[in-house]
Amino acid sequence: MKWVVHIFILILFSLYLPNTVLLAEPEGTVKGLKEQPLSSFIATPSKKQVILEWLTKSERETLGFNLYRSESREGEYVKINPDFILGRGSLTEGSKYQLIDKNVEDGRTYYYKLEQVDIRGNGTMYGPVNAAPK
Repeated sequence: MKWVVHIFILILFSLYLPNTVLLAEPEGTVKGLKEQPLSSFIATPSKKQVILEWLTKSERETLGFNLYRSESREGEYVKINPDFILGRGSLTEGSKYQLIDKNVEDGRTYYYKLEQVDIRGNGTMYGPVNAAPK
């Protein structure tokens, strides 16, 4: 029964927030032992730009983030942030981040991935999310 509720919630989110990635437990972890640090990653289209926002629950061992864009879901992703985005959260507190991608054309769909980089330099990718500027 529990899995039915999870599927129902995923369907609701996909209908009402289609550009939101809901994050599952990382592979190889036991639920409750390792908390997923990212709460959401959203791409919102606007006129001649895409607003990218993500929210962290905590930032244990997080150094920072990079954002990548592609013109197709399975295509090559290119880093779009000019400088590394330093983490602002802590072990117990998360933070909210935003980057506005203005290097887009209206009417085209763009795909984005978020890379979380830990203090050892290892990256974890989230996404993709997509948006088509109006």
